[in-house]
Amino acid sequence: MINDKLISAALDPIFTVYAQNDDVRDFYKEVTADVKEAAQALLDNKQATVPQQAVEMAVKSLGDLTEPLQLISSPAASAAVATTSATVAQSWSDTEVRHIILRADETQVRLVASADAQIHVHQFQQPKLAASKLQLKQSEDTLYLAAPSPRWFQYLIPFRHPKSVVEIALPAQFAGTLDVDLKSGSLSATDLTNQLRATLTLRSGGITMEHVQFKTLSAQLTSGSFKANHLVCETLSLNAHSGAVHLANVETIFDLSAHSGLVKGNMLAGAGQFDVHSGSLTLNWQRIDGDIAVINHSGTVKLQAPAADSFKFDLQAQSGTVKVTRNATYSLQVQGAALGQVGEAPQYSVTVKNHSGTIRLN
Repeated sequence: MINDKLISAALDPIFTVYAQNDDVRDFYKEVTADVKEAAQALLDNKQATVPQQAVEMAVKSLGDLTEPLQLISSPAASAAVATTSATVAQSWSDTEVRHIILRADETQVRLVASADAQIHVHQFQQPKLAASKLQLKQSEDTLYLAAPSPRWFQYLIPFRHPKSVVEIALPAQFAGTLDVDLKSGSLSATDLTNQLRATLTLRSGGITMEHVQFKTLSAQLTSGSFKANHLVCETLSLNAHSGAVHLANVETIFDLSAHSGLVKGNMLAGAGQFDVHSGSLTLNWQRIDGDIAVINHSGTVKLQAPAADSFKFDLQAQSGTVKVTRNATYSLQVQGAALGQVGEAPQYSVTVKNHSGTIRLN
């Protein structure tokens, strides 16, 4: 048996140097469970002779955790901006504007529901600086917005970093496009339902979706976090290079790519493909409507399918272990692979290819 103290002794020196926020604590729990399972498998298969050696080998197989830990432990930048007086406040009807393009350097972007049938754009600043004032230009049915970063000497007055919030209020009947390119900061959408087709690009920061329904959503995140709770859209295309991805109550066709970090989904509905280079991937499904495909270079993959479903599975770990905790019929069952099906009438297929690490299907 693997002693938890051995795992703590191996992981604590890695984790304790980082700020202990919720993401770090969740990641620690995930890694602890993965190491325990992998170490036990190494002992059972006689690839390790003693528990301590097994734990050391299991931890080593995780790879370098520095980058994901640095990202998920970084405090989110807070932008407490007074919103009593807007620097910019303009409105358009949804027949005038069908496409919105925003380019910003260092800004907090908020997408909210309009209280009427119009599109409203506001900018709030603290302090108010002409150099970083939102610039607006309309060309036919396209609205161009630009929020430049303030010049460096303005940071000294009044002895604090300037804050800027751009708020875009969209009406329920809006069925146009939104293209946001943000160098750093944050983007949030809250309590918003329409037929928007959104394309979001963020170099550094965080994207948050809360009670949102769009037509389609495409997001590119270089470093930072993506969090969605109660999100519905026809397709979700997400490319997160490094950081944490948290999905809860999300219904869509997924096309998710993550280079490194933590990807965790709960109460998911839909189908799709997931490509994770290194890190931990956990997907708990409430409903599966089509095939699920996962490619992972190194790390742990945990999938949970609805208990009543019948499906085919093809799970392969080139260097690692595969475990299926369901009543299943197997055509192949070895340490690093499991092929077969659950139930009598498969509705979809679950395919996981893992170069090194653990695959677990519940």
